[in-house]
Parts: sequence; C-alpha cells; structure tokens
Amino acid sequence: MKIGIITDPHLSDENNKKTEDFESFAPNISAHCDVLVVSGDMASTNPHEAELFFKIARRNNPYLPIVFVRGNHDVWAHTPDFRSISDIFLFQEKFCKKYKIHDLEFNGELVINDVSFVGYMGWYASRNNDTKDYERIPRQNSLGADTFSFFKKLEGDSLDKIADMELSGKKKVCVTHFNLLPNKGYENLSGNPRFFELFLKDKFDLVIMGHSHKKMDKVIDGCRVVNAGADYSENPGNFFKVIEI
Repeated sequence: MKIGIITDPHLSDENNKKTEDFESFAPNISAHCDVLVVSGDMASTNPHEAELFFKIARRNNPYLPIVFVRGNHDVWAHTPDFRSISDIFLFQEKFCKKYKIHDLEFNGELVINDVSFVGYMGWYASRNNDTKDYERIPRQNSLGADTFSFFKKLEGDSLDKIADMELSGKKKVCVTHFNLLPNKGYENLSGNPRFFELFLKDKFDLVIMGHSHKKMDKVIDGCRVVNAGADYSENPGNFFKVIEI
C-alpha cells in the first residue's frame, strides 16, 4: 500500500495563496497513493478552513480514502459560530460525513487492504510546551473544566482506548499530530510520552506525526516514525510525502 501524507497545510482565510497552491496540487494526490493521511492543522484560525481543505481534497480525489487527526489549530475559533469546543467537534463531524472523511480519533480504527489505521491528536501532557494557544480555543466544553484539563482528559481517554485495541490489520499505523517520542529533540513540542512507554515499541509498524513542521523519517525500536514536514517556501508538494507499507 502507498500512503500519502500531508501535515500542517494551515489553509488560511487571510492567505489565499495557500488555498490556490493546494487547489493546484490536489488533483495529483490520487495518482500517487492508495490512501491519504492528514496529520493535523488543516486550518490556521477557524474550523471553516479545515472544511475547505477537505472540500478541495475530496472534489479532486472523489474515490480516495482520506483519514485525519486534529491539530491544535483545528480547535481554534475566532468567530461567533463556535461558542464551545463541542460546537467545533459537531461542525467537524458534519463535514466529515459530507465529504466522506474518516476521523481516526472519534470514529476509531479503519482497515484498508489489511492495514489498520488508528489515531488521536496527542495533546499536551504538561504545561511545559511552546504552543501556548489555549486562549484561542473556546472556553466552554462538555466537562465544564478549564481548556487544558478538558484536552488532557480527552487525549488520556483516547490513548487508553488505542492501548486496549486489538487491531485487525496485518500492518498497523497510528497517526497523531503531536510528537510522542521522549528525548528525541522534540520535547517542547511533545504530547503524551506515555504513548511511547505503552506500545510504540511493539504495537505499530508506522507512526505518522506533524506539528513541528520538520521532516523526519526514522526507524525507532523497530517502528518507522514519519513527519512529512511543512515547508511553505516553495509549494504544497513540500508537505506531501508518499511511503509504502
């Protein structure tokens, strides 16, 4: 299977060039891969930008399986349309149904050609990070908790769910937005390092990440770890990577 990976495209209402570049690039995706994995930050400042990303991707690739996880920018909102985090999640659920996109965190495992895909955002494990963007996210949430506590619980629950899964595919892929590797030079961009301690070493054949905008393709303890990167200096092809599994 050929997996196409896009990470951190950050379509923006304020930067039409990014959208135009992706419009030009999108028709080429299906020719290169059997499934498209998007490892977060489709948007820059509001959920409508993420919808636009998937609208363009689906219009140009009508039959291609597309899976994704959220990034931190995908839960930002500066418009009155989204008064709570639940409003954002509901909006995302609707456009996923409309464009036939699989949300790995909320919809669970997807098996394609005997390859299992699972994933979750991989939100912060502590306040020691350099993406201090909680003020950009709606304060209201279903727990009535502060934003940090809400996402810490959400991502802890998601991690527990993945750890307990008996995946059915011969090959196993996990997708996150945040880096989950301890002591690999990414500490200030990291999500929950318990991921590594629990099952990176023996549960997955491939882990796909984003967030740092830095390319990486390494084998760590027998698991291939890939970040497609995001280089805006040239063209969208710089955040599109194809690998085989």
